[in-house]
Amino acid sequence: MQVPAYVGIGLALLDAGVGYQGLMAAALRARLGEGYSSAHVVDLLYTSPAGVVPTAEERAPFVALLDSGAIGAAALGVLAADTELNAAHIDLTGLATVGLAFG
Repeated sequence: MQVPAYVGIGLALLDAGVGYQGLMAAALRARLGEGYSSAHVVDLLYTSPAGVVPTAEERAPFVALLDSGAIGAAALGVLAADTELNAAHIDLTGLATVGLAFG
């Protein structure tokens, strides 16, 4: 989902010194609202690049990591964003060539 206004907000946050995890935390709040569950985070981070909702077996280890505090939602989001699957999903090569619209 590309929303030019969100891109502009993200760029403003980066200009203000917000780091990668802070930016991811803001994106998760914007997409999921406040008080989201670990399962919601995992479903979003898995479904966006993969195009399918994870099975219970696929979801469980990631939910356990989040629930135990071993990793935070923003850190998991950064890991998911940095996968090759996500780079292909967002057409990173194309974005590098033609740019990204923002407002």
